[in-house]
Amino acid sequence: MRTGLAVAMCLMAGACDSSTGPDESHLGSYVLQTLGGQPLPAVLVDMDSFKIEVLAGILTLKSDGTFENTGTSRTTSDGVVTTGTDTETGDYTLVDTTLTLTLVGLEEPPLPPLSGTLIDGRIEIASMVYEKV
Repeated sequence: MRTGLAVAMCLMAGACDSSTGPDESHLGSYVLQTLGGQPLPAVLVDMDSFKIEVLAGILTLKSDGTFENTGTSRTTSDGVVTTGTDTETGDYTLVDTTLTLTLVGLEEPPLPPLSGTLIDGRIEIASMVYEKV
């Protein structure tokens, strides 16, 4: 009885079919393609002798409902160039095509969740576009 109820709920939600269980096609890594409509490297800040460029990014959706977002940037300040990598982690939900990312472990106050779409291996969220690897 319990199995029948779980299957019925799953089918009604459109999240699985009778042969494979839950749809996990969204799991995996997505590479950042554009930021603010600009291909990478994309300029994030450009003021006088200070510039920040986003060089690369990868967003990974995991089966436990968590994500990892790693980005590489280049900062130029008074002619001195440095590169760095930052990683953010959090939880995600995917309802139909709506993907919501919630960062965890940040200082107070927490940032609001980001919502976007995940359709056919393409994530569009905030001003970023990612493509599945």
